[in-house]
Amino acid sequence: MKLIQFKLPFAPALHNKGNAYDPSNSAANGSSKRRFIHKYDPARLIYKAQCYDGGAESATTCGICGEVIRFCYVLKLLEDTTDVPSAKEIGKVVVGDCCFPPFRESNPDLHRKLLAAQVNLGTYIEAIERDKRVYGTENRPTRKRQ
Repeated sequence: MKLIQFKLPFAPALHNKGNAYDPSNSAANGSSKRRFIHKYDPARLIYKAQCYDGGAESATTCGICGEVIRFCYVLKLLEDTTDVPSAKEIGKVVVGDCCFPPFRESNPDLHRKLLAAQVNLGTYIEAIERDKRVYGTENRPTRKRQ
C-alpha cells in the first residue's frame, strides 16, 4: 500500500465578523503560525468533518501560514470554550496539513481529528484516481436500475 504524503497548496484566511487574520502580513510561516495560535486560542477551534480537495491547480492558501494548499480542512472558531457543545461559532478558517503540528500540543483532540480527516480524504482521492484508471473518465459505473 502506497502512503500518500500530503504537501499542500490553498485557502481563504480567517472568515469572521471583525479581525480577519491576513497571512500575507507575515514575513515567515513560523512566526505567522505563532501569531495565529497566540491570537486565536487553539482550544476555541473545532473540526466538524468539513474537508475537500481543492484540485491540483488550486490557488487556495492556508489561513494560518499562507502556503498554497490542495487539501483543505475547515476549522470553526468558537466564541468561548466554557461550554463547547453550545458555544456559538463566530468564524472559520481553512487550513492545510502544513499547520497541523502546532495543534499536537495545544489542542490534541483537534490534532487527532485532523489527522484522521487527512487519511480519509487521501483514501477518497486514491479511490477516485483508481476508478478513473479502471473505468476511464467516460465510462463511470452507473447505479443498477430495478
